[in-house]
Amino acid sequence: MAGLLLVIAIVLTSGCASAPPRVQEVKVPVYRSCVTAAPARPTFATRTLAPDASDGEKVLALAPTISRQNYDARRFVQATTSRAL
Repeated sequence: MAGLLLVIAIVLTSGCASAPPRVQEVKVPVYRSCVTAAPARPTFATRTLAPDASDGEKVLALAPTISRQNYDARRFVQATTSRAL
């Protein structure tokens, strides 16, 4: 019995004599924004109008921009739906 206790004591203390654990470097991805600066503010045709311009004049000034955006949106929808079929 004493021999068994001696063997157990040697086995338990031999774990403390082993080499310390190795430090392992782990690379962790960290979010970083890709945008470095705010985009420039767009210039709209309504900024060139007089402050007391009527609603109709404002709509007519924006008409080319709105129609181009609608055209781009329609082309995008057509391109994405034609690929899905």
